[in-house]
Amino acid sequence: KSAAFDPPARPKAAAPVPAAAPAAEDSASAASTAPTSGEESHQSAAVATFRMDDDSDGGEEPDTGVEVQDYRPPEAPPPPTEFSAEDLALREVLLGFYLARRADNLSNINSIVAKYRGHNVANLWAQLALKYNLPAVDAVEMLSKTIYRGAPFEYENKEHAVRIAEDLGKLGMQDGQSDRAGLFDKAIALGAKDGCDDVLRMLSFRGVPDKAGLRAQVWKVLLGYLPMKRHDEWNAIQGEKRALYASYKCDLISVKDGEVCPSEGASPGGSIEAQDLLQEVKNDVDRTRRDLEYFRRPATKAALVSLLFVYARLNPGIRYVQGMNEVAAVILYVMSADEECAEADAFWCFSEMMAEIKDGFMQA
Repeated sequence: KSAAFDPPARPKAAAPVPAAAPAAEDSASAASTAPTSGEESHQSAAVATFRMDDDSDGGEEPDTGVEVQDYRPPEAPPPPTEFSAEDLALREVLLGFYLARRADNLSNINSIVAKYRGHNVANLWAQLALKYNLPAVDAVEMLSKTIYRGAPFEYENKEHAVRIAEDLGKLGMQDGQSDRAGLFDKAIALGAKDGCDDVLRMLSFRGVPDKAGLRAQVWKVLLGYLPMKRHDEWNAIQGEKRALYASYKCDLISVKDGEVCPSEGASPGGSIEAQDLLQEVKNDVDRTRRDLEYFRRPATKAALVSLLFVYARLNPGIRYVQGMNEVAAVILYVMSADEECAEADAFWCFSEMMAEIKDGFMQA
């Protein structure tokens, strides 16, 4: 028999030797530095909180060599007491303009206003548009907000501009005048005396008030339908012109239930040509300003088709060109203040305007 296996006994691990007790001053030091439970929570909270001045030791800040800059825009000086309401309006628009593009110019704002106010304001925005690559539409918008109503800047001839300014003074035009409609009536009366519409034209370029019938009358004068030199004959001229258009319309077209048709007296070949022309006009009129209820009315469409067709037949060298419908539509809308005569008045105003701009349509 084999002998029983008796494994050797494993040696026992030695008991850990206790560390020597710390010296008395070490114990005291440890005791003084060991935080209590209350101190531990206080230190934990202190670690989680950071103040902007926590990195300062209370002494002088080290010189890093980096200059601290103030990025706040400079403050504009207060406006002088002699600035008019229009001067202040120009100053306000320039403040926003320079604040967005060149804030350091705000300190010069008053001197810029003093230099370019009045008839120089258009030159100011032209220069700024070029210097800052300002889109033309934005420059025009800025000009419209800062335009001086009493400054005839659009006249290159200085003597002419001075004369118009003097005429405005005769009308009693003052800064911020509220009765602009009355000012237009005075301008028409002044033009009736000297036969000149320069003052009326200058005022119109700054906006015609929404007084009943005033805009239509001003357009008739400026377009040449009612010449200023024949002011005393205006009623007779309108009556004659309206009757003449009615005769043209009767000879060339007929209107039944809002439907415009060529006159039946034309020759067969001419009838086909007239039908084609009429259809071309109708197609464009149907697409004209459909966003406005006024131009969706059957009566408005018939009036617009009629005056365009009559004009085209009376002017075969120009005929009808696409785009004329848009021009005529605006004029018809303005003349609609007098619904009974709007079509005839619009026809003559359109004819006067086409005499000036027809070359552009013929090239097209």
